[in-house]
Amino acid sequence: MRKLPVLQNAPSEPERPGRQWIWIGGGMALLCWLPLAVVAAWVAAAVGASWPLLLSLPIACLASGALVGGFCAERPLRNAALAGGLAGAAGVGLALARGALILGVPALGLASLAAGAAALASGIGALLALRARRRARRVGGPRPGATLRSSR
Repeated sequence: MRKLPVLQNAPSEPERPGRQWIWIGGGMALLCWLPLAVVAAWVAAAVGASWPLLLSLPIACLASGALVGGFCAERPLRNAALAGGLAGAAGVGLALARGALILGVPALGLASLAAGAAALASGIGALLALRARRRARRVGGPRPGATLRSSR
């Protein structure tokens, strides 16, 4: 049986700069938030409370922060927080464009609150991803070519 050669030290592609991870994380947060907001609006109407709508953006930013924290090599916590802040500001911008908010002091306060909560949730997601990444390095992670065997 003939084996094909495998390159072990293949040249890896260069790391993405941090500013790209900010845009990737912000875009992912918005893409996760839109379906969550639809489901949260349905749940809020069924329950009669507004807390599902308030939790939808931080949950989406938590996932986005985990993505940035897991893959970004250059200052992942800062980049995740900036991505969350970008998503929060974009969410308020969408509400302004739709006419749900009137531009003024309350809208600016809401924008800063949404951006801050989104940045905090993204930072927490990045911290969780960094902790998991460090734990995987410490344990050694799965070996290449390893298979799961039953305990019998």
